[in-house]
Amino acid sequence: MTAILTLDGLTKRYGQVTAVDNVSLSIDANEFFSLIGPSGCGKTTTLRSVAGLESAQQGAIQMAGRTVFDAATRRDLPPNKRPIGMVFQSYAVWPHMNIFENIGYPLKVRGLPRDAIKARVQRVLDMLGMGDLGARMPSQLSGGQQQRVALGRALAIEPSLLLLDEPLSNLDAKLRESMRAELKQVQRDTGLPILYVTHDQDEALAMSDRIGVMSAGVLHQIGTPTEVYTRPATRFVLDFIGTVSYLPCEVLRREGDTVAIRWGDAGEASATLEVNLDTPERGPASLAVRPEHVQLTASQEAAQPGLARGTIKIRAYLGDAWEYHVRVGDCLVRVRTDSAQALEEGSEVAVGVRQGFVVSAADGERDSVLFD
Repeated sequence: MTAILTLDGLTKRYGQVTAVDNVSLSIDANEFFSLIGPSGCGKTTTLRSVAGLESAQQGAIQMAGRTVFDAATRRDLPPNKRPIGMVFQSYAVWPHMNIFENIGYPLKVRGLPRDAIKARVQRVLDMLGMGDLGARMPSQLSGGQQQRVALGRALAIEPSLLLLDEPLSNLDAKLRESMRAELKQVQRDTGLPILYVTHDQDEALAMSDRIGVMSAGVLHQIGTPTEVYTRPATRFVLDFIGTVSYLPCEVLRREGDTVAIRWGDAGEASATLEVNLDTPERGPASLAVRPEHVQLTASQEAAQPGLARGTIKIRAYLGDAWEYHVRVGDCLVRVRTDSAQALEEGSEVAVGVRQGFVVSAADGERDSVLFD
């Protein structure tokens, strides 16, 4: 499949601070690609460099087979010469123009005939479910509708690539969830590739075909949502994507694709390794587990191999699930169970691990090994 966007060794510095550090990636036609990471990780700077709002010191950017930026040759096309549409976090909807005028303004600037503008704006409004709202002013719209106007303005120019900079962050939780589905549907209907920037991991996992995970300017991993969640390439990805609890453990031995460990008072337990990075051959390590991969059973079963004793310290009802904070030795483990399994705070339980990660116990170690 032909790449619509290619970044090759992009590096952007502000003084002594490297905001984007040698980032390379590509986005294919009809692909929803998200850049995710904590505040200050470089994801927005990367997007702004693609848009032409920032100029990097190194690297190159190609769009639809055309070089729009190359630090080596000093080629740097301005934003209006790049085949992009962009939606900002603030929407930037002009308050003195009605909705029709907001969406049609970029087409007017480009000199399109009035009839062509009218037809294209109406087509965009219909696609966004706002066909009868063209005469309204922005102040008469909800936050979600204003977000659609900003999206419509970007779509009206028929770009080769759509850039979205945390466009849902100003919406309430319920509206944000519904807008995820709408954005995904628009992308499927138009076939436009999207580069989406967000700090919300749930948003990225729900919407993306692939995800790039960034920290301190470095792109740690690119993969499908399933890949980055179940096979994190680094300790940072393991920590950032999803929720994880750490339990001290001891690696007793490794034999091929299996590792025998001891954790809590569970005795010895064996597991199959899906990947083989830097789990120690033996000695101290950490067992990292996600809430849905921990099982809780009656305390009398704790004597069974592979189960440890624990005490429920805190519980929270989530509607479709219970979430517990369980004390195991000196550690607290977050556990998520079916809503039918209601256990009281203070209950003694047996704790088992169905799946997890065995990682080096050393601080700063970033490689991880899946324990399944």
